[in-house]
Amino acid sequence: MPADTTTGSSFKDCLGKLVRLGLAAIRASQGAVLLNTNDGRALRFALVVSRSGLERHRQRFECLVGKEVPVGKGVTGLAALERKPHCAFGGESKDGFFRVQGDGAPSAIMAVPMLYGETLIGVMTAISFDRDRAFPPESLDTYCGYAEVVAGLVHCTEGMLEHECF
Repeated sequence: MPADTTTGSSFKDCLGKLVRLGLAAIRASQGAVLLNTNDGRALRFALVVSRSGLERHRQRFECLVGKEVPVGKGVTGLAALERKPHCAFGGESKDGFFRVQGDGAPSAIMAVPMLYGETLIGVMTAISFDRDRAFPPESLDTYCGYAEVVAGLVHCTEGMLEHECF
């Protein structure tokens, strides 16, 4: 298979594969990478990924790419604000922003801050549609590890692109 010749696309593909591995490791259906905006007041959806074989959910959520979540709102915004992981399970609301309920809605959402040192790069989310399974505690530790790697890659790649090293 020929390599993609555009840095942005190849980086996004690589990032998508890494997030997909993280989703498989914790048996989540879907995930997203949200990056901190320049002013630090919001997170912008940069990437939405579905685990292999579960692409039917991705189409419904791809429209989120480019949209913003205010820092401090919902599971994702709280993860950014407090710089610690947050989870919401069936019917639970975090700050009244995102309610997990209804037909076709996720049964569980995990939001993990992507930190590079003390710098908030963004938040990674994982979503489960499996009504019989919540995320066990070890899933949180595993996904935090993936978020740390993704944060480092995003941070380093931004620096390389700025200096045209890529």
